Amino acid sequence: MKEVVAEYYVDADIQAVEVTSQDQAAELEFLGSPTVRVDGMDVEPDVIESGFNLDYRTYWLEEELLNRPPKEWIAAAIEVALE
Repeated sequence: MKEVVAEYYVDADIQAVEVTSQDQAAELEFLGSPTVRVDGMDVEPDVIESGFNLDYRTYWLEEELLNRPPKEWIAAAIEVALE
């Protein structure tokens, strides 16, 4: 994520949040790990924000299963935040 942020020359406050309980997951609306948000919005397009949990999260991109959100999703979220 840091490399994507650096491409936009923005001063971003990148935070890693350890979610350790189901209650905390619900409070933070945590969809599983890893979850990446920009300005509080999930970077996954068309995400359904329900089922908050501590599970491992995967992402689908063009029929490929990924273990983290693709850089292009993070870049798109940054562009929206900069508008």
